[in-house]
Amino acid sequence: MATNYQPASRPRLWLAFLVAPLAPVILNAIVLWPAFTIALVVGLISAYVLTAVFGIPFVSLMRRLNYFKPWPIVVAAGVLAAIPDLAITVVGVGIGGMTTLTDGSANYLVQDGHLTWRGIVHFLLVRPLAYWSAGAIGGLVFWLIAVGPFAIRGRPAKAGPA
Repeated sequence: MATNYQPASRPRLWLAFLVAPLAPVILNAIVLWPAFTIALVVGLISAYVLTAVFGIPFVSLMRRLNYFKPWPIVVAAGVLAAIPDLAITVVGVGIGGMTTLTDGSANYLVQDGHLTWRGIVHFLLVRPLAYWSAGAIGGLVFWLIAVGPFAIRGRPAKAGPA
């Protein structure tokens, strides 16, 4: 029998929407330490805009369909976290803003305004996967705050000490 997960309460659900986007942003800002402030500001703006535009309707749909399970929320949060970097790369190369870019050694990622094979793997696979992983952590944080480990509907709460 499948478990029917539901958010514990409306305030807890809103708390999850406020706190969960911070997890991938802070994780990415720590990884990108030299550019911490820029990563934090751009990340926070992106995280909350994407949460408002896509996350809230997605969670509402999952609740309406009675399918509030962790895996779709984790996957969707990962996809939302990968979108800004992927969009910046596609637009940057597409409008010619990136003409030459190396990975710190002699390996070209963008050469003469075109992605190299190494650049395709780096920008369209490795980086989105890294951002997806951070976003997935945010999705898991969201689900744990919204549902909580003991807030499963239909399961009796554990009795406390008498």
